[in-house]
Amino acid sequence: MQPKSSTLDGRLNKSKTEVEELAILQVMPNPASAVATLKHDLKGTADHAFARIVDAVGREIARISITSSPGQSLLDTRKLPSGVYSVELYNRSARVATERVIVQTQ
Repeated sequence: MQPKSSTLDGRLNKSKTEVEELAILQVMPNPASAVATLKHDLKGTADHAFARIVDAVGREIARISITSSPGQSLLDTRKLPSGVYSVELYNRSARVATERVIVQTQ
């Protein structure tokens, strides 16, 4: 584990591994053909939290606001092209979890 360091205002900087341990993200079903459920637990208060959906080349396809945790959100996949997408969960300006979802249009 990497050592922690303080910023000028005294907050601790955390490594990616330490931050990602603070949240749980599940995407179901996977693969998805119509709607995917994003189950999330931020392990604390949602503070400017959102899920960001990114395609294989890094373009943001969708952003879903998260106002409570634990909870779940729905991602409509019917208009997305088939492919692999990343679902990135953010809280307090930091990415706290990432999962992949496969979209298979019918």
